[in-house]
Amino acid sequence: MSADLRREGWRWSVVRIDGGVESLGVERESGGAGEPGEALRHQIRNLELAMESQRLIGIAVGLLAQRAGCSTDVAWQQLVRVSQDTNVKVREIARILVDARNGRAQPADAATLAEVASRLACGRSSKGQ
Repeated sequence: MSADLRREGWRWSVVRIDGGVESLGVERESGGAGEPGEALRHQIRNLELAMESQRLIGIAVGLLAQRAGCSTDVAWQQLVRVSQDTNVKVREIARILVDARNGRAQPADAATLAEVASRLACGRSSKGQ
């Protein structure tokens, strides 16, 4: 009896004879990319980026909610709406807002910052929610 377990382009084969493990084979399937650890390193890097993005987005939502006097739910909704309207990712808007708040605004971000500021309405129409 044998079982194939497939993950990330690798095939692990376990062959059992009389209930014991006779052999364990690991081989690269055709069409896979890179070294065995490459996929894992790529996944770790993606998770690190996601954690950093989540942190920045949380800070930006808090900044918007405090500044506009609205709830964090309303601030989040406004951030998502502005992202969709401007075709700029939420994480990028969050980075720009946090950088501006910390005095690290980049000249290249000025136009995006002005566009975002003009579109944020949680303080104007949803105050106190």
